[in-house]
Amino acid sequence: MDKDKTGQASKQLIAEAEKIITPSLLRQLKADIGNLGHNTGPSHEHDWQQLVPHVKGCYLGDLDDHRVFAVDADKVMLFYYADFVVAGNPEIYSWIPRGQFWVDHCFVDKTTSDFRHDLLHESVEARMLKAWGKDSYADRAHPAANYFELAYMRELGLDKDETAKKDKPKGMAFNLPWEPPAVPRKAQLKP
Repeated sequence: MDKDKTGQASKQLIAEAEKIITPSLLRQLKADIGNLGHNTGPSHEHDWQQLVPHVKGCYLGDLDDHRVFAVDADKVMLFYYADFVVAGNPEIYSWIPRGQFWVDHCFVDKTTSDFRHDLLHESVEARMLKAWGKDSYADRAHPAANYFELAYMRELGLDKDETAKKDKPKGMAFNLPWEPPAVPRKAQLKP
């Protein structure tokens, strides 16, 4: 069994995942994540580019052979997947172009660690799915990605109440610099 009764990755699954996510790769991913979004964010509409119909993104940098984009998650939810939360990768979501990771622009902020541990999750999950196949998502890839993400959260100090309080957002660095166009009523009702 790859998960214990609480849904966490089993020791056996973690050992298998650590053959793919080596300590040196993990250090490199964390360093690359630490270098993302260190500008003041998009200040003009031209900082955003069309990624897929209805969704624009602002390029933040590269991570694990993927370009990372801050996106308007409301548009993603309206037009692609209502349960999109924080970040996504193309191994799970076929509508995210290959070679891209998406993160909700509301979470891209220097004062919060949310997007950093979520991007580690997406990177690990994408690697696991490539290695183990798409059928491994629920029982293997996702729990393995959760394991690495939770360890990174503890490393960032998010398991300590006083750190978590200091880590609350104080204003988003990546606010939309323009008013998104109104969505036609018929488009909102799209199944």
